[in-house]
Amino acid sequence: MNLLSRYRKSEKEVLLDPAFTTIEYTPEWRQFWKKEWFTALETGISELEYYIAAGKKREAADKLSELAGNVQG
Repeated sequence: MNLLSRYRKSEKEVLLDPAFTTIEYTPEWRQFWKKEWFTALETGISELEYYIAAGKKREAADKLSELAGNVQG
């Protein structure tokens, strides 16, 4: 239900939540994540955050340029 809410946690927060460690390798969990829960922008922001945290400046700059080109308004 949280993922259907506009107040949902980010994909990273959900995937790193220790509450799900007991089920994270089950077929049901993998099937659950096959559904697109997050928009392309949200996924792109997660990728950008990962690149920044990993110190991958070139990839982060590329992702930021890509996101900036896709955002309207």
